[in-house]
Amino acid sequence: MRWRARATADSVNGPWTDWKTFDVHASKNENQPTTNSSTASPNRASTYSASNFKYDRIKDNDDCQSNARSAYGYAPGSRVLQNPKGYARNRFSWCATYMSGLVRVKRDGFGNIVKNAQGQPATTDEIWFPQILIGRTYQGSRTIEFDLWVDEGINSKGDFFEGKTFSIGMMGTGYPNANACLPVTRDGLKTSYVGNEDYWDDRTVKFKFESYVDPGSAGSDNRELIGTCTTRTTLNLVGLSGSQEALAPPKQSIRCDSATYAGYAQGCIFDHETPSIALKESNHPNAYSHISLAYFNPDATHPKPTDHANAWPVNVDGIRKDTKKVIPGLSKNRLIHRLYQYDDEIRQTFNRAGRNTGRAQSACRWSYYPTWNGTGSFPWVAAGNQCDEFPFASTYEGAWVWWQNSMPDDAGSYQPKGVNYSVKPIPSAENNSWGGSAPGGVRSYYVYDRMLDGDAFFIRLYNKEGVRQNH
Repeated sequence: MRWRARATADSVNGPWTDWKTFDVHASKNENQPTTNSSTASPNRASTYSASNFKYDRIKDNDDCQSNARSAYGYAPGSRVLQNPKGYARNRFSWCATYMSGLVRVKRDGFGNIVKNAQGQPATTDEIWFPQILIGRTYQGSRTIEFDLWVDEGINSKGDFFEGKTFSIGMMGTGYPNANACLPVTRDGLKTSYVGNEDYWDDRTVKFKFESYVDPGSAGSDNRELIGTCTTRTTLNLVGLSGSQEALAPPKQSIRCDSATYAGYAQGCIFDHETPSIALKESNHPNAYSHISLAYFNPDATHPKPTDHANAWPVNVDGIRKDTKKVIPGLSKNRLIHRLYQYDDEIRQTFNRAGRNTGRAQSACRWSYYPTWNGTGSFPWVAAGNQCDEFPFASTYEGAWVWWQNSMPDDAGSYQPKGVNYSVKPIPSAENNSWGGSAPGGVRSYYVYDRMLDGDAFFIRLYNKEGVRQNH
């Protein structure tokens, strides 16, 4: 693969370098050489051994039930679903506990459905099957697996369903086409299993889906070959009509892709929760001090309007010096988004991550070393530091975006108003650890959570006592 770059500082672009090449290499572990979150190119592509990926799986039914968020259904006396997405332990392990039921609705002499006092259809017969569904996805594979545990049906009203035969299965809907959610029916697997109430007594059945997206039909806007597989369980009465599902079972949303830059050549995730990365004061005290200040007191971060005149863009987009900072990336309400630029996009447009870094370096200079004459290396380097920036250079909300008169073409729906970023020199070793590929680092997080270009996330802050500070 080819790349080139140029430096940007104080809105002045330097010349492009000559074209250079780099290799995509395989590794047997995730401990790749560390890189600085402020300066690393988002195009650093590495592939990892899927056989060495460490999953934190939901182990069994008891493990699933131990988390209250796995309970799907209506709370007593409520018609609002609780935990509609079930429980995702992480992006590769998900489960839900729920009751799946069939009912026969009551009709009057004209065939019209009779309503009860709450305005809901009245029923003559009901049967409910306790179920626990556990799902698994993988790095290195576009395969999705489920284990469905079903207990014996409970006849809560009437006797119509006693002794009947039931079909319990799983269906999937694919996007952008059906191939994105194909049920597997080989090796003894089925799309549905049939039996009477005795059969469905403490029984576990398995389902499997595979997701494919044809490169020839994906289009230029889907170079990661992203496919979405939406699944749900089904319950039917075999051979007889007149009954219907009492409660729509939970849906599972699984995203599969073949983005090689995500660390593993392909993979699938449960796309149920907003991703986040933990920053622990005990592991990265200086980075924590920097970013926690951006949360607790953003106006105390640099650049400040009281810094050197070159540190605050007073003439850009009418940004007044009394404009309060609202730095994103520290809550679910103000997310940041991973930035990855394909090589051809860099050649044809610009190196956005490089511009983020250039603007951050300039801010560090004018905020902390305003008398430096600009010759030689940056003054903080001599002290063994690097210019840490937040939001990261590898995000769309990096330092460069906040200085623009108009919104960049690739900024999507982001609304850059103000100078909503922060810079601070911190020790190089810590900055490399926090921003790099070592466990707990930002780039390790991108790989572990399979974060694609544009994926939203936020930072969770934990103090020395391990207490989370932002919610």
